[in-house]
Amino acid sequence: MSDSEDEQYIYSDEEDGDGDAFMAESPSAKKARDETHPARVEDGAYVLMGADDVAKMMLAKVKQISELLDVPRDCAEVLLREKGWSPERLTEQYWADGEKLRKAAGLETWTWPDGERSSVTLPQASGTVTCRICFDEVPADKARAAPCGHSFCDECYAGYLDNAVQEGAGCVLAPCPEQECATSVPLKLWEQLLDQERFERLRRFRLENFVTSSKDLRWCPGAGCDKIVRSGAACTSVKCTVANGGCGAAFCVRCGEEAHQPAGCPALAEWAEKCQNESETANWILANTKRCPKCQTRIEKNQGCNHMSCSQCKYEFCWMCMGDWFRAASLFVACGHRGDGVCESTVRRRRVIPHTGPSTVRRPAASTSATASTRARTTRTTRATRPRPSASWIGTSTTTSATTATTRPRSSPRSSSRPPRSA
Repeated sequence: MSDSEDEQYIYSDEEDGDGDAFMAESPSAKKARDETHPARVEDGAYVLMGADDVAKMMLAKVKQISELLDVPRDCAEVLLREKGWSPERLTEQYWADGEKLRKAAGLETWTWPDGERSSVTLPQASGTVTCRICFDEVPADKARAAPCGHSFCDECYAGYLDNAVQEGAGCVLAPCPEQECATSVPLKLWEQLLDQERFERLRRFRLENFVTSSKDLRWCPGAGCDKIVRSGAACTSVKCTVANGGCGAAFCVRCGEEAHQPAGCPALAEWAEKCQNESETANWILANTKRCPKCQTRIEKNQGCNHMSCSQCKYEFCWMCMGDWFRAASLFVACGHRGDGVCESTVRRRRVIPHTGPSTVRRPAASTSATASTRARTTRTTRATRPRPSASWIGTSTTTSATTATTRPRSSPRSSSRPPRSA
């Protein structure tokens, strides 16, 4: 739609599929609009559009508001963005309290020549200007300022806008670099300071803002697909058909997820949250439990020592090394974890062999000197604990702390008149 076309827009109560108000127009204007703005989509139907077609649709809406409110197109775009790209809500609030709306949108200081809607007036300084970022003195023709009048050198201002574009789609709402200044940066200033690559990214972000704010538009979620679906009021699931240049993905235009009919979007959201919670539970289980080495049952250790006993198969093992607890104890296998650091299975557990003679302990092979010393200690312990002849024979038993062996009582007391043994 060219600027020279004679078009007359009249406010009407007619609305499109998402509740936005359109303007009744002359036949010539309608014909021109139909070339760039697809007709209203019927209920339950949808249209697959390219990014260029949607960009023309966005610019047509901007031009309509610009002519209706008699404001520059840059100003009309900022106002539409402030009200979620809804002409109906915008016009209603603009006629009610235009100053308040302009202040909220950052347009309070924007000015333009009377009767001219081509662009916003930018302040022009003379002489030298002090950059409010680097504080260098620069010529006035090397500095830029938004309608608020805060001047910055071209290098600092360009760096600020470039960084805003790199941060993502929020750059379309970037205010003046001055602290606590809410003035919106005009599109003309972006075009003057950004290179072609960055300015194209800005165009893309402007389009994304328009699509995400429009209820009847939805980006195709397919990988690498740039198609946009425009749907009717009762449309739910759509398919990005390959015949129309799409990727073949089927999705819901309401929530953007995979097609999930007949389930509704709230039910799908609850299911997704449940799955996410279960996933977090699974991660906790993996991080805080171990499998029994024998039956593979998940076991949580919340207190106590490292000597574990499986409640399912009764297998006993070391929590740290997952080795057999009794094998480690009987074979003197040192895995190095007991309580808070040393394995209890490294404590050598001694097995007592039932016998009638002096108690002995089965020990691993040792040196000759160590064996002799042990025998001597055992002999002294046995003699010290043997009951004297004058003591009673009833219930005489002694347990040594080293061997835990018990001395059995004799069947009858030794008689003092027993004849001596023969030589």
